Amino acid sequence: MTAFGGCAAAAVGSTLRGHVTTDDSEARRELEALRARYEAMVEHAPEAIVTFEVDSGHFTEVNHAACELFGRSREELLALSPWEVSPPAQPDGAPSDAAAMTQVQAAMRGELPSFEWMHVTREGAPIPCRVQLALVPGARPMVRGAIWDLRELKSAERERNRLREIAEATPDLIGMADAEGQTLYLNPAGRRLIGYGDRDLSRVSIADYHPPAVAHRIMHEILPGVVAKGLWRGESVVLHADGSEIPVDQTLLAHYDDDGGVDYFSTIMRDRRGAVAAEELERQVLHAQKLESLGLMAGAIAHDFNNILVAILANASLLQRLCAEDASLTKVAREIEGAADRAAELAKGMLDYSGHSRREMEAIALPRVLEELSTLVTASISKKVRLRTELATELPPAWADGGQLRQVLVNLVLNGAEAIGDGAGTVLVRAGVDDGAGFESRYDYRSPDLEGPWVRIDVEDDGCGMSAELLDRVFDPFYSTKRMGRGLGLASVLGIVKGHSGAIGVEPRPEGGTCFSLLLPVAPHEPQRVQAEPTGQRVDGVGRRILVVDDEAAVRSVARRCLMYLGFDVVETGGPIEALERFVEAPAEWDAVLLDLTMPELSGIQILQRMLEVRPTLPVLLSSGYLPPESMDELGANVAFLAKPYTLRSLERALGELIPLATAETRP
Repeated sequence: MTAFGGCAAAAVGSTLRGHVTTDDSEARRELEALRARYEAMVEHAPEAIVTFEVDSGHFTEVNHAACELFGRSREELLALSPWEVSPPAQPDGAPSDAAAMTQVQAAMRGELPSFEWMHVTREGAPIPCRVQLALVPGARPMVRGAIWDLRELKSAERERNRLREIAEATPDLIGMADAEGQTLYLNPAGRRLIGYGDRDLSRVSIADYHPPAVAHRIMHEILPGVVAKGLWRGESVVLHADGSEIPVDQTLLAHYDDDGGVDYFSTIMRDRRGAVAAEELERQVLHAQKLESLGLMAGAIAHDFNNILVAILANASLLQRLCAEDASLTKVAREIEGAADRAAELAKGMLDYSGHSRREMEAIALPRVLEELSTLVTASISKKVRLRTELATELPPAWADGGQLRQVLVNLVLNGAEAIGDGAGTVLVRAGVDDGAGFESRYDYRSPDLEGPWVRIDVEDDGCGMSAELLDRVFDPFYSTKRMGRGLGLASVLGIVKGHSGAIGVEPRPEGGTCFSLLLPVAPHEPQRVQAEPTGQRVDGVGRRILVVDDEAAVRSVARRCLMYLGFDVVETGGPIEALERFVEAPAEWDAVLLDLTMPELSGIQILQRMLEVRPTLPVLLSSGYLPPESMDELGANVAFLAKPYTLRSLERALGELIPLATAETRP
């Protein structure tokens, strides 16, 4: 009888002894049938089953699964012992033969030892196994072993451990939740992201670490979609334990059981705060570049426009003088001049936008300005709109052009009142001191020359607010949401702030309405000298020679006519090099020079410097459609500035102021 047969006999012996029968052959047949069934069951069992003698150590029986496990035939295995299909030592370093005898002795005592064991194939490849031993009753001591192949399990464990190591090390949130949305796992990065630390997650739902609106969408819209499609990707928001919201990129996956139902969900989230900040920085840079480009374009257009207007305005004013006795012609000339003046205002607006308009900087007391503001806007806003002002105590004066600052405030207040519409509302103008640390509005312009300390002015309304599109275009020239909107609108506000080396920001209020914020420099303790305006005295050009330098032929032509009308001997030139050559030939011949600041080859300042090197007291009238140069105060009393477009009257006043102040020189 085989060992497996012996096992079968032992299993049923007690049953047969319990029956009283006179037919021994029938009992033997039952025993043989039972043994055959038992052997068949063992032979076809999925786990490897072996028996071996304790004394000899050799296998006495092996089933088919054992042959498959060890990669040997039945005959080969029956010639071996269990430790001959084991490595010399187990993974813990213990010798295999000694470790095996310890387990066998336990089985001999009637115990059922169960343990992990390392076997090897014919080629020596390791076979991790679980082994359970049991004593086989009989005359010879034998032990039966059931052996389960753990290679797939160990491989799965290694894979699971690798995945866990990856999940534990990744900077992204990785989590799992059951079909009901209860959290099963959250990696360390995920715990840090939502601020949960070592908190027990067994009762934490997906909804608990999302804002309410997002949680509702996930539980009622996204997860049902994931169940149906298996996957969802998109942007989401998680809720930190401190209540702050964190934007994330999220992927949700459904994992199904054998019946097709959801076993669990997994998710990966990547913190988007850095990406959002980078996107916002890029948006601000692009917005600033757009504003800068528009400003440069507006300034260039205004400059060219002013050159054209010089010809119109100066000719119109000259025509009025020449036709003073002809009322009809004088009227026409005045109408031309009036239209050109309106065009000049538009050009001035473009210069305001570009930051190149002329300013008279002074210390401005804001309490007085805000007091005047109510008078300036009352007639233009609805009686239902209330204008309120709030002033900080010990408010320092702002360093600004008073007229331009009033223009900015009036524009912003009117803009706020129009946003309120026909209903009741409030426009609040608030002034205080700011260190600039919190001035990080989403839509803003900061001058590269912005230096503290600053005066901050907020103009806030509770009107209809602004859409994202409007916020992006609010400072664009000629952009308006009003049917009858015209002009530069808030673009001129931006330009004035630029020209003051300040900053401006606009942001919608969560409760509705909009807030514009301005930063302006605080006035210096020692006010800077402001160049005086011409006194307006007339000039007699008879017997005096003047050099006109301008690259625009129309400007030279009208300047020549006006100067000849005033009695000057006029020489004009359109090129900087030619102008210098003429001047250097006889520098003492010239009583004055009318010099354009913006020309090709050499700028007006470069020409001026070379002329003054030759003759330091030369009277020079600089002219431009842009701002006067910053160094005007350092150039001396014999250098003045005349803004384009100019008229005969303004040209006459400027020369009348300049020539008497120039150092007298005796001609040879």
